[in-house]
Amino acid sequence: MSQAPFHFFTVALRTDRDPTILVSAARAAVASLDRELPLAEIRTMEDISAAALSERRLALWLCETFAALAMTLAAIGIYGMLTYLVEQRRREIGIRLALGATRPSVVWMVVSSGVTLAVFGIVAGLLLAPVVGRVFATLLYGVHVWDPLSLVAAPLLILVITSLGSLAPGWLASRTEPMSALREQ
Repeated sequence: MSQAPFHFFTVALRTDRDPTILVSAARAAVASLDRELPLAEIRTMEDISAAALSERRLALWLCETFAALAMTLAAIGIYGMLTYLVEQRRREIGIRLALGATRPSVVWMVVSSGVTLAVFGIVAGLLLAPVVGRVFATLLYGVHVWDPLSLVAAPLLILVITSLGSLAPGWLASRTEPMSALREQ
């Protein structure tokens, strides 16, 4: 230090006790060397690592929040689209019910049409995964691009959300009164 002085330097203390009880001892040791040296920013290693990782934690939290928002918007979109399609097919559904279709079969018809669209999207996504995986490979930490859990869990989650988003329009379609649907033009 006397040959090449720094304007500041960091000292790390390793202890098996509570590090906050060593602050006064550290201050006394530094003061015994030079009373002019200030001792600033006394922090535990947990605080230092938390500060170092705070930016990544924020980015992860934002990704999780936006993913949840995207899934919610997808479910609302599926619900809206299928409700619109059910309304467009109201007369057809009324005829089916008048000819003896059961309410569960009408629900299944609507849900299966939504799930079919989701399956096409999942297949397209899995086909594009190799290309997109190379782009995002640098952004992933601790997860391989070809993680089998991710490649199975994401499509299953999409199928569950699609099924849940399709149930309400299917239930509404099954409650169609055949005679009122047949009278409509």
